[in-house]
Amino acid sequence: PAPAPPAPGPAVAAQERQKAANLLFAAGVSVPEGLLPAPRVLTPAQVLRREELLAELEKKRKAERLLRGQKKTTGKQVRAANEQHEEISSAHEGLVRSLKETISELKTLSLT
Repeated sequence: PAPAPPAPGPAVAAQERQKAANLLFAAGVSVPEGLLPAPRVLTPAQVLRREELLAELEKKRKAERLLRGQKKTTGKQVRAANEQHEEISSAHEGLVRSLKETISELKTLSLT
């Protein structure tokens, strides 16, 4: 992984607070000085842990996408198998019905 960027210094934090205050002022909101929270400055260990968590999150998202694709494919296969089963069952029922009709007609000819 890429080296962690250096943590922003106090000047950057002050700029971010001022930027937030300016946005609120532009929106017509009055906020007393010092009331806005200071931006979060992470320690190097926290930056590293954050990168690890982001990598883990991406890995899990890829796995989830793969499983979703497999589930979709399996669902299509199940639907296709069900349709084929219905077609075969319908053909079988038609054949059985035709067979019974033929046997019935043969019996009527044999009885006379």
